[in-house]
This record gives sequence, structure tokens and C-alpha cells, in this order.
Amino acid sequence: MALVLQPPGCNQTAHLALVTSLLDGTPSIDRYAAETCDTAFIEGRYYAAKAPGLALLTLPWYAGVRLAGVAVGDRPRAPSWTEAMLELPRRATWQVSLWGATLAALVVLLAARSAAERLVPGYGTGAAVLLGLGTLVLPFSTLYFAHVLAATLGFCAFWLLQRHRRSGGRTGWVLGAGLLAGLAIVVEFPLGIVAVGLAAYAGRERLVPYAVGALTGILPLATFNTWAFGSPFELAYENAVIDPGTSGHDVVGANDEGLFGITFPGLRATAELLASDKGLLVLTPVAAAGVGGLVVLVRGPARREAILALGVVAAFLVYNSSYFLPFGGWVPGPRFLIPSLPFLALGFAAALQSAPLTTAALAVPSVLVMIGATLAEPLTMPGVGVGLWLDRWRDAGFTNTLVTEAGGGAGWLAVAPVLLLLAAAVGLAAWSLPRTPLERSDLVLAAIALGLWAVVAHAAPDLLELDRAVRQRTGLVAVVALLVVGACAWLVAARAGIRAAAGVALLGVLLLPGVSSHSKWVLLVVLASGAIVAVSLARSEATA
Repeated sequence: MALVLQPPGCNQTAHLALVTSLLDGTPSIDRYAAETCDTAFIEGRYYAAKAPGLALLTLPWYAGVRLAGVAVGDRPRAPSWTEAMLELPRRATWQVSLWGATLAALVVLLAARSAAERLVPGYGTGAAVLLGLGTLVLPFSTLYFAHVLAATLGFCAFWLLQRHRRSGGRTGWVLGAGLLAGLAIVVEFPLGIVAVGLAAYAGRERLVPYAVGALTGILPLATFNTWAFGSPFELAYENAVIDPGTSGHDVVGANDEGLFGITFPGLRATAELLASDKGLLVLTPVAAAGVGGLVVLVRGPARREAILALGVVAAFLVYNSSYFLPFGGWVPGPRFLIPSLPFLALGFAAALQSAPLTTAALAVPSVLVMIGATLAEPLTMPGVGVGLWLDRWRDAGFTNTLVTEAGGGAGWLAVAPVLLLLAAAVGLAAWSLPRTPLERSDLVLAAIALGLWAVVAHAAPDLLELDRAVRQRTGLVAVVALLVVGACAWLVAARAGIRAAAGVALLGVLLLPGVSSHSKWVLLVVLASGAIVAVSLARSEATA
């Protein structure tokens, strides 16, 4: 992760402008406002339209980089944010992302490995590597966004509570968990979801020290807001700029709708987040294995942890589907769901234990897509993703690495060290797993899971795109039905193996050219498949 240098974008440069301004002694980013379009305009001054936590926690590192004389000194002078942002050297955002994203990713992987190992001994390392290579954690570990750091703080708070619940110890563990949960909110406000979930997980007897820690952790946010805006309760989000224009503040109020852009959850937004061309299940189908693994954990001694993880994943999906901009701009996937992914990794461990072939089958496309996106520059406009990444791989149009920066060339030579390390990670993770005999039922489940993913990845994005084009809902209904039938087919396959194959085989019709462009026919096929799956489920229940 540390070898990769991504091009700058508005989100990254907003955080960079803030951390640089903080070192200059001001919360305003007036001096660097032209480098980003993620700004707020308040009483004649510019501010980063971001939570301040990433910049605040990066400040000591950046001060050291500047003290060492290696910080990028020549900042762009262009008056336009597009020109100034593009003039900014990649090293500028890379230097701060090493601390705020890459190191944070390493910490969350270690925490995920430890937490998963406590629940499913022998499978923690495999789960952590799946989290690091097969989810959005990989590309965002190379980008100076707040998501990975927020996920790290939130999950490490859980790690401390888990340790305290299972091993006992001093109240300081609970206090520390609350502190990390509070800091996570300072880095990214929606981490309040995790903080509330962890309060329930901590239990009534630990609630007071946890709350004290959380309130202490939030103090930096109140202090920053008082310093910048004169009130601990005022946020830059309240005056976010919609259109920078030529003056820089032509239109203010990007998050005016609802509560900072959050209104009510929408079914279409949920379907887009899961099954569009950049949906979670389309790009990283191993997430489905994680959910399945958490369901398995619910039935065992890790029930409390599994319910917490499922709740966090569901809550983030609801929150994200309520936001006016669900994907958050030019991204490689639903980035607002990243803080829930370490909790999903607990399910990876159980999935690797109970269905290793199925988990591996879903992990392969996930890892390939995430590696492909990371090395082909992941930040792409909406509607553009896998196809563009494939074209860049075909043309060896990779992002820069340290090899490039050192004058060692571009193309395959530049990414060769990264690919070797990634291959080593996969190999060592596989070697770490316990050796268990492979079962025929797992092979059947793996084939069915891959088939379902292929159908969803092929048909669902077309159906949702068709809906947008003709302004109808038939495609949305078909996608929701497809996801429900797919989940039921997987359930039948887990219980009765080959009996689910008939329903999945019928869904294979959707892979034929042109079929997915006819939403009503698709809906008919999905309903017929659902009927077959329902009969199979009834027979399996009767047999049981």
C-alpha cells in the first residue's frame, strides 16, 4: 500500500489544505482553497468541508515531515481549483496518506486479525488479508480520505471492549474504547453509529466509563469548532459549497437537504449501493460471504459480537442510502460503507472455516477487482469503473509507484514490486489457514455462489441503468427480487446443496446477450426462479 502514489482529488486536497493550515496556525484554508472543491465559505473565509479529525491526527506526522525538510514546498499558484489541484505533486497527498490511511489500514488489519482469531481460532489472518485485499480498504489505504482512519478507530474501540469482555481487566480498557469511539466521530461524523452500537455491546455495567471516554474523545471537535466558528456546535458542513464557480463561493449549501444531506433511506439507493456497476456485491462479492459468516456466528458463542457486526453493517447501509449523494462522487465503490467493513471481516473468519471453497471463490473476483482498481487509479467518474480499469491494465496505464518517483520507469516495471507483495500476502494467508478436508457440498455452494454473482454483476447494473434512462421502477423491482431470490437460493444451497441448482440455472438465462435490457422479462424469470427455490426450500425443510 505504501508503494502506491495516487493522483490528488478534491477530498484528499481538502484534508491536505486543512492539515497544512493547522500547522500554519489557522483553521481557515484561505491560502490553499484553490487546490480543492470540497470547501465551505463562512463570513468571507474558506474552510475544508470535512470533519477535522483526519487533519488533527495527521498534524504531528506532517510537522515531522516538514521539519525533516522533505515536505512538498512549492504549492500551486493557479487561481482555478481544477488547475491548482492538478498541479499539486502526487507526493504531497502521498506523504500524509502514509500516516492517515496506510498506517491506519495496517492497524485495522492487525486488529481485525486479533478480533477474528478470538472468535474463530486459526482463521484470523485469512480474514484480515481478505479485508485488506478484497474490499475497498485496499484502494482507500492509498488515498488521503478519512474512511480508513475512522474505520480503524471505531473497530479498535470494539477490539478493546472485546478484550475486556472476554478476558476481564481494568476499567481503563472500557475508558480507552470510549475515547477511540469519540475520536472516530471527530474523524468522520457517521461513526456515531459505531459508538452507539458499542455502547450497547459494552453493557449497562460498563456504560459510564465508556461514555466518559467517548465524551473526552469528542472534545477535539468542539474545540476546533469553537476556534474556527466561535461555537462548539457549528460545523463546516452547514456552509459547504455546491459550485465553486469563478469566485469560489457561487452556491453555498451542498448539504442543506435534510440533516447535512441525510433524509430518509431509499430502496433505489440501497439497490445502487449493492448491485450497480460500482455496488458492493458487484465489485466485492466476498462481502456476501462475510454476511453469511456472521449469520453462522450468531448461532454460536460469538452471538453478541455477530449481532453487533450485523447491526453495524445494516445501520451503515441504511445511513448511506439516506444520503443525497450515496457514492460520494468519483469513487471505486460505496466509500461510506468502509467503516463497517472491519466488522464484516469477523464473518470472513467464520466463512473460511465453514465454507472455504465458497469463500475463496467469492474472494478471487473481489481481490482481482480491488487490485485492478488500486493500480489503475481508483477515482473514476460515476458509471465508469471496471471497463476503464481493464483498459488501463491492457495499456499498462498504471498509477505511479515509488519506482516511478525514483525514475525507474512506469508501466509493468513500476507495479511489479506491488504485485509481488500482494501475491505474497495471498500465498501466506492461504498457508496460514488450517488444513481441512474439502467437502462436496462446499464445492456445490461455491459454484452456485459464483453463478449468482455472475448473474447479479451482469444483469443488475443494466436494469438500474435502464430505470434511470426511462424513469421507471420495473428494473428496481427486478433487482430487489433478484437479490432476495439469490439470498434464498444460497440458503437452500447451504442446507440442501444441489437442490438449489435448478433455480440458479434458470437465472442463467439473464446472462444471455440483451436479456437484461428487458426489465419485465427479467422480472418474470426471477419470479419463476424464486418459485423453484421456494419449492426446494420447502422440500429441504420437510426432509430435515
